[in-house]
Amino acid sequence: MIDVHNLSMMFGQVKALDNASFQIQKGITGLLGPNGSGKTTTIRILSTILIPTQGSVTMDHIDVIKQPGEIRKRIGYLPEQIPLYSSMEVGDYLKTVGILKGLRSHLLNERLEYVGSKFELFSVWRKLCRELSKGFRQRVGLAQAFISDPPILILDEPTSGLDPTQILMIRNMIREFGKTKTVIISTHILSEAESMSDVLIVMNHGKVIGHGTADELKRQSGAESLETLFTTLTAKRDAVCTA
Repeated sequence: MIDVHNLSMMFGQVKALDNASFQIQKGITGLLGPNGSGKTTTIRILSTILIPTQGSVTMDHIDVIKQPGEIRKRIGYLPEQIPLYSSMEVGDYLKTVGILKGLRSHLLNERLEYVGSKFELFSVWRKLCRELSKGFRQRVGLAQAFISDPPILILDEPTSGLDPTQILMIRNMIREFGKTKTVIISTHILSEAESMSDVLIVMNHGKVIGHGTADELKRQSGAESLETLFTTLTAKRDAVCTA
């Protein structure tokens, strides 16, 4: 379980997170919000990239702030900007990531074979990362997040740049992993969030303004669709902030 308590983050005079609190259980959680809502800041804190101004985060009772090394062993992270080394071949890049994640010998080879097959990368295995198309860059980014078979996956816009067939493949994979793992997906595609997520967390202006299943949130707000729900929740919060 991931437990986020009173999380705040200041960038100078800008408050990116404002006492945000929530819990995430095993399964797929969709993180939604307009630009500037605090989604990316939240993901970067969960991924140990940022240290919050205040608040606490634990994953399976391990403190994210005090024990970032232990957390990194347990997560796979896909940032919005794919962390590829342009001068490395795809296979060598994934092998390096696997070694950094602690994989060795036959287990490393098994996982390389797995992600190469699962993400259909063997056709570009010997290509330099800088030579990849947007779709292949995204698939390599996903492969590096999955390579150590982590119990927690944090995916920022996981289907960005993929064609419809690839999107369907990745969605099915994420659903499969969500049966046994904790998966957090940040996406701006509402239909994707609704179809894939067990639970939704809606953010705006650094605060959590909705948390529950899509059906629960729609019943609470009286909205007929997720699009209407999203517009209603964010509009209410915007009205409070500008009043």
